[in-house]
Amino acid sequence: DDIKKSAPNKDCLVRLYLGKRRNRHVSRFFQLRNFSLHLDQMEELALNVKEFAVHIADALTVMHWAVKTDANDVEFVLGSAPDRTALPERILPKTYTAAELRKMKPNTSTWADHFDDFKHSTTHIWMLDFNRCEEFTPDEAGMQQIVQAFFQNDPYFPRPPAELPQDQELWDTFAARYLEFSASLVEQEIKDLPNRFIELAVLEQAKRKG
Repeated sequence: DDIKKSAPNKDCLVRLYLGKRRNRHVSRFFQLRNFSLHLDQMEELALNVKEFAVHIADALTVMHWAVKTDANDVEFVLGSAPDRTALPERILPKTYTAAELRKMKPNTSTWADHFDDFKHSTTHIWMLDFNRCEEFTPDEAGMQQIVQAFFQNDPYFPRPPAELPQDQELWDTFAARYLEFSASLVEQEIKDLPNRFIELAVLEQAKRKG
């Protein structure tokens, strides 16, 4: 009840920490506005963490090889949107003449009417905060830059090499998807760089743990 009555808890922001498990000591105090959902908690809730890893890998791949930025300090949080149901009786007829189309107001849609059901929603992963992202050069220095950004972020990404088998599987899922998607985005002359990023990430994690 106290949590519900707390003004800061009116809004809920859940951060997805796929690269971190909770310490043994768990604090009883938290805020929904800035709630960190750790990997072990996701497992307890029976969430599909591998699916999360795939979507986050897709987002990082786009940031690296489509947008060409290091994704420094981006955040991944859970969000939702109301289910939308089209209203067939209000859909405009689909046979228009060129003259009729020209008379339509800008942004007119033939499938625009829908019902927003706020009692039923779909969960999404949202990527936020791009103000610290910087471009990188497609060379070894650039790879070092994006690796440092990867580890400077909060632990949204799975971490290699992992001690627990399930954590290693999660990293393998993340890395495989990153490389698969990258292959469709990178130019031929730099096709080896995504794999180099994964290699450097593994080496950096081993260095930090050693």
